[in-house]
Amino acid sequence: MTENQDKNLASMISSIMDDVTALIRGHIELAKLEIQESVKNVVKSSVMFLVAIGFMSLATVFALISISYGIAAAGWPVWAGFLIVAAALLVMAIVLMFLGRNRIQKAKTNRTVSSIVATAETLRTLRDENK
Repeated sequence: MTENQDKNLASMISSIMDDVTALIRGHIELAKLEIQESVKNVVKSSVMFLVAIGFMSLATVFALISISYGIAAAGWPVWAGFLIVAAALLVMAIVLMFLGRNRIQKAKTNRTVSSIVATAETLRTLRDENK
């Protein structure tokens, strides 16, 4: 090859490297922008969910008050209506607490941990055999 061809080849390789670098930088910038947009959407959605949960909580309180007054309208004293609703809520809370506790206890038997322990035991056995 002549010196001129070497310069052209070096120039082409340099140009290709610059283009690849620019392309990679462009992809990185695009990924950053997409992540920022995704985070903004997640934040907006989270705020909407939190507001919805707040409204649902208020609606639940009003429904419980209405049930209490409905019991009172059925001929029971007002305090009895509220007491019945409170007792029902307490029973539901206790049931949900026990169900949650049972799920937590089941989750403690983690397959990943037992798999790691089994792998470690296997490696120890192989190491001991190779001694």
